[in-house]
Amino acid sequence: MGRKVLPQYGDVDPVTGLYSKTAFLSILSDQFQDSLQPFPRAILSMEFDDLSRFNESFGYEIDDLLLQKLAARLRTCLRNELFAKAGTYRFAIATDYHEEKRLKRLAETIVTALREPFNIEGTMFYITVTIGIAVVTESVVSAKMLLKHAESAMKQLQKDGTNHIGFFTPTDEKHLMTELKLLKDIPGAIDRGEFYLLYQPQFYADKGCYAGAEVLIRWQHPQFGEISPERFIPLAEKSGMIVPLTVFILIETAKMFKKLDTVGMRHFTLSVNVPASVLLEQSFLETVAFVQQMYGLPKGRVIFEIMEETIPENMDGFVTLLKRLKEMGMGIAIDDFGTGHTSLHYLMRFPADVLKVDRSFVRNIHTDKKLFLLFRAINDMAKALHMKIVAEGVEERKEAEIIKSFGGIVVQGYYYSKPIDADALFALVQQACKGDL
Repeated sequence: MGRKVLPQYGDVDPVTGLYSKTAFLSILSDQFQDSLQPFPRAILSMEFDDLSRFNESFGYEIDDLLLQKLAARLRTCLRNELFAKAGTYRFAIATDYHEEKRLKRLAETIVTALREPFNIEGTMFYITVTIGIAVVTESVVSAKMLLKHAESAMKQLQKDGTNHIGFFTPTDEKHLMTELKLLKDIPGAIDRGEFYLLYQPQFYADKGCYAGAEVLIRWQHPQFGEISPERFIPLAEKSGMIVPLTVFILIETAKMFKKLDTVGMRHFTLSVNVPASVLLEQSFLETVAFVQQMYGLPKGRVIFEIMEETIPENMDGFVTLLKRLKEMGMGIAIDDFGTGHTSLHYLMRFPADVLKVDRSFVRNIHTDKKLFLLFRAINDMAKALHMKIVAEGVEERKEAEIIKSFGGIVVQGYYYSKPIDADALFALVQQACKGDL
């Protein structure tokens, strides 16, 4: 039987009426050291889709209504396990089950229960979930550690999609310890010079010349070697170090422009990826102005790339911010266009100069007629909105030939060049452009 818990114990989530994460851990901490009947024996950590994506179409209270219905339906899958809301769209369940088969069956029951859509005022909503499970072992010394293990298993599974179930393993534990080490090392890594920049050239096919490059940050860790941005950027965002890291990139980019001017590449542009969380910092405009003034970040040659899927809900405020950046001489590009949620209405309002078309619209464009027609439609739309196009991820000669046939498109991809350091960039551009810089 599950362990009965007092109905009132600390903080309660105001939306669902469930225990908060703080209360959940407080209860478990009191019971975790009970040697006669230890509880919990396992924790399930589950996270649902970003429910706020429905807000724009159905109103800004829809995610709260969905969370209430989610909590109610999850309760039907439980006996009297301890149940809590552990994050914005995250729930946690503590149970005295410890056999893998029973835990998996419980998780599968939850996934199955969620396959039935939620009906809210006649509209059907389909929700998916990812569930990570951690079981008590000799190395688990606290409820907080057990929950962290379950959350770690869940995050690993999320990389493969949704509606997945999996258990925390010793490999996950090693991965978690590495992540914690990296998280701790990021601040000092900037000062120690472990971060450095590479550049992926962008080729103007019509002119047979390189027009610019995307700035890419890399981390050479003294213990773990090369750490990919896909790994350390989320850690920097989690730790609050993403802003200092972006400032570092802007300063190094400003220094790079001086080197470009020295070798005669005075019209070369550099594109910098800027997370929406950094753009929305109150001090970001001041930071850009500071780098312009102190390091000579030039006007008209810097393009800030914003991933389409990270564009925030507050479009009005975001558009105002981008207009201010454009007044400061910064260009704006929508990165990975076609993979996010930007509607045509928003695109008309968005003060962007460049659409970077995602690789998925380029791959096999020479053999897939639908892709060809779709790319042509994107190109026509960009022209109508007076935007330039950068085609990302061009890796094959035939892909490059098709893209070139559209005319006026800048191309980026391994077919032309992999990311390279500054010296290799200078040599490549000067050779291709034959002095016409």
